[in-house]
Amino acid sequence: MSNVDEKAQHREFKKQQLLNQKGINTQEAVKPQKCLAISCDKGVFRGLTENTACQSCYGTGFNTDNPEAVMEYQANLIRRASEVVRKLQAEQQSLINLVGKETIKALKLEKSMRGDDLKGSVE
Repeated sequence: MSNVDEKAQHREFKKQQLLNQKGINTQEAVKPQKCLAISCDKGVFRGLTENTACQSCYGTGFNTDNPEAVMEYQANLIRRASEVVRKLQAEQQSLINLVGKETIKALKLEKSMRGDDLKGSVE
């Protein structure tokens, strides 16, 4: 009976490992507790002349009693932001292909002649 349980656990581990390699996150990281320092505002002490990083939470804004949880949460945020950026880049490329690079270049030239330049490059 325990051999079956071990095989199931191993299959689940391999499945999770494969999903992680593909960048698919099936688990949401739990948001850690906020920093316990009295005047810590998202990891920064706001002074009259300058802002300084909180020494209690090292500028993270979270309670660092469990630093692994904080790092996991931040890594999850970065992973999700990267996925959003990839999707937006793909959408931008499909729009560029739809409109055409020459049309975009002509619009940029027209805008620059009027004085209101378009930001970004189409290459």
